[in-house]
Amino acid sequence: MKNLSHRIFAAFMLVGTLLFYLFTSTDFIAQDLQVYRQAGVSLLSGRNPYELPTLNDYASLRGAGFYDDRELQIWTPPFSLFVPLLLGLLSPPASKILWLLAYLAATTVGLFCYQGWRISRQAYYVSLILALVFMPLVLHGMVWGSVAPFECLPFFISVAVLRTDLKRASYIILGSCLFLMGFKPQLVVAPLIVYALHAITERAHARCAVIGASLTGIALCVTLYLRPTIFSDFLLTDRTLFLEHAKSAVPLPAILGAQPWVSLLSYITILSVAGVLLLILHQLTKHHTLGRRLVESSPLTFIAIPYCWLHDFLILVPWAQLVLSQGLSERSLVRRLLLVSGCGMWICGAWLLAKDLYLGHIIARYPFNLAIIAWVALRLLQLRGGREPTSVSSPHS
Repeated sequence: MKNLSHRIFAAFMLVGTLLFYLFTSTDFIAQDLQVYRQAGVSLLSGRNPYELPTLNDYASLRGAGFYDDRELQIWTPPFSLFVPLLLGLLSPPASKILWLLAYLAATTVGLFCYQGWRISRQAYYVSLILALVFMPLVLHGMVWGSVAPFECLPFFISVAVLRTDLKRASYIILGSCLFLMGFKPQLVVAPLIVYALHAITERAHARCAVIGASLTGIALCVTLYLRPTIFSDFLLTDRTLFLEHAKSAVPLPAILGAQPWVSLLSYITILSVAGVLLLILHQLTKHHTLGRRLVESSPLTFIAIPYCWLHDFLILVPWAQLVLSQGLSERSLVRRLLLVSGCGMWICGAWLLAKDLYLGHIIARYPFNLAIIAWVALRLLQLRGGREPTSVSSPHS
């Protein structure tokens, strides 16, 4: 489709302009964004970034009219505080603009990082379908001010870089992305494990990992300079209220009541299952490019981690595109049933979330997780059967 990428880019720029107007012309809470920015402001002032006022006090200062006595806290470890620091350096309007641009970029790059910009007509329609079914998650994240785009964007760029063999000119880009993914590494823990296994035997990827580790060390030194007691601040902060709130998180361990602070034995069991699935995927995809292997492993993160929110599922966009692209040409009855049931559950979850963008995740998390389980089973069956990509234009798998 001639000039398709330009039309899609123009469409996203139009959507971005409208969203920019919406979020800069209204008194929008965007709670998480404000919390992370306030943590950065505190750190820049030499104060403890993990001790913030109650949500009610903070909302009252901003003129928001709702009540919630929950403590505002972040779990970001000391070596990952570079995003709060960046937000803290900016004024509230400037931080909101940066956040909005990150959301727009992450959504756009996420739809095309795996398949590239030159796509077939079928892949084009798959992208449109994904844009629709992921829209409630994007809007949910915007309502809460999710900082997930700051994690998703470097992951998507890494997938795009690793679609083909790694070139020397890409070392710094990939190393920087590895550093930026350290902001919320729990969202990409499975892909990071896959990358680490690859870096052990590939010198080029080991160099990229060194670049990422070096940048992380520099960021940590800056944090320690601003707040020498940052590690004790992180370890000694009382998170009782936060852990209570975490019961309404959305990944599989939270739904099953198997978070490590609730039932350690149950969590170890789930973690073991996720580890076995990761090893199976590692074997089934060893002949594919590293970019695809990162995409294939990404859903296992949400089977293993104990805490995240639905807006963090944005990181699954490339994987969902792979599932749909492969599934549309599927002829096996069992695999078709898995594809259709997963699609039905995902659409159900998106509908429930769209009905209540603030608290719809409490119910919508169930069908979303069922969709992930169905699609993981589908991909395992397809990979075991030796199915190769047929609908993406890139010859690299």
